[in-house]
Amino acid sequence: MRSQCTFGLLLTALLAAHAPSAAAQCGPKDLYGDHLVRMINRYAYPEDVAWAAARDSLRIGVPSSTGVVQITKGGACKSANAAYQKTAAGNRATLSGQVYVVQSGNTYIVWDPKYRYATGSSDTYMVFDSNWIFKKGFQ
Repeated sequence: MRSQCTFGLLLTALLAAHAPSAAAQCGPKDLYGDHLVRMINRYAYPEDVAWAAARDSLRIGVPSSTGVVQITKGGACKSANAAYQKTAAGNRATLSGQVYVVQSGNTYIVWDPKYRYATGSSDTYMVFDSNWIFKKGFQ
């Protein structure tokens, strides 16, 4: 009995060590984060008037002197996740609870790579202002 109890505690500890932290609501700097930063950079630093018009239509803010920045920690992660989940409609069962967040100027672009509005739909990106008020969604 004692060895089963010890094994159970060890297994629980190992699983907990590899489970995502409840506080880890923002995705890390990885391929997904790099993708989002590259995509928003194309809007933030438009190469022509069509890209500038797209940026303005999507309501993505013009970057500050720090440029387009991926957010991976802190209160912005919790707020971004809550705002995305609150705004998401459709198949809410696909929400992962972990979002990628990029800041451009006074806007935040938030993306949950696992979320699908409907079966077969594409990624859903959401733009929020600095008060986490939804501005625009796009795919």
